[in-house]
Amino acid sequence: MKHGAVRIAGGFVALLLLASAARAEVDVVKIPKGAGGVGFLPLIVMEEQKLVERETRKMGLTLGAEYIRLGGPAVVNDMLLAGAAHLAPAGPPAFITIWDRTRANMKVMGVAAMTSIPMYLNTKAPHLRSLKDLTPNDKIAVTAVKVSIPAIIMQMQAIKESGKADYAKYDPYTVSLQHPEGVIALLSGKTEITAHFTSPPFHQRERRDPAVRTITTSNAIMGAPSTFTRPLA
Repeated sequence: MKHGAVRIAGGFVALLLLASAARAEVDVVKIPKGAGGVGFLPLIVMEEQKLVERETRKMGLTLGAEYIRLGGPAVVNDMLLAGAAHLAPAGPPAFITIWDRTRANMKVMGVAAMTSIPMYLNTKAPHLRSLKDLTPNDKIAVTAVKVSIPAIIMQMQAIKESGKADYAKYDPYTVSLQHPEGVIALLSGKTEITAHFTSPPFHQRERRDPAVRTITTSNAIMGAPSTFTRPLA
């Protein structure tokens, strides 16, 4: 993981050098830490090992890094657009959304794939055996409605079941919560949340409760592993 993080830091630095020709140079690059979990572990390694600072020193430059404790695809996209972040970690759906929105102006780019891990749809509700079993009283915690990986995954499943015209049929069941809050809501059973589409290590924490079951995974719906996070700039 450490060597992978070093490569990512190198990619960040190269991108910043290219961008400096067209944008104002910065002394400190601001990087949100993302939604949390194993998928964002390279950023934690980068912060603790000061890899951005170390790699730029090798190039004869001085560049610091500030890691911001904010996450979620909608949040980091907004930070990037507002100039509050120079790099932002997010999943492919959030990247595609912001790339499309900025093609004519800011031209946000994807730097590299960062991690590839599955996501798990967990529940304690006895009546939920698949997405088709959702009722008006059910809510699924995702990191961001419509633009997060789970939201898009469920849209893909809806297309499989009902066709493109009904792609958004599971959207009304989703609620935006960061993973730690989603875990608390699901395990407590005291909120409207009856399912949580989450990633490691939050998945493992939920499955420690014998009442929690996994309905499906991102790999099962997509038919293969996929990119979980990538940095944007």
